[in-house]
Amino acid sequence: MSESIEPVQLTDLSWYDGNEATVVISIDRLTVAFELEEFLDFFKTVEETKDELSKRPEIGVGTYVEGGMVKEQFMILPEIEEIN
Repeated sequence: MSESIEPVQLTDLSWYDGNEATVVISIDRLTVAFELEEFLDFFKTVEETKDELSKRPEIGVGTYVEGGMVKEQFMILPEIEEIN
């Protein structure tokens, strides 16, 4: 019988499970497990989506501080009329 490997925490929100060869990401109430071979495809899709959202004129990036760390988030920019 092969020895069981404990999952390794990669970041605050992700783990690698060597027994199943999966990458697990848990954000808020959503947890997703990817086969190791599929993970880069997922990452590429997320990265491309981020890039396309960044090009949209009605979407901007805002910053906020949480737990002493500066974080970024996408946000809908207000209409010029709403600002004045």
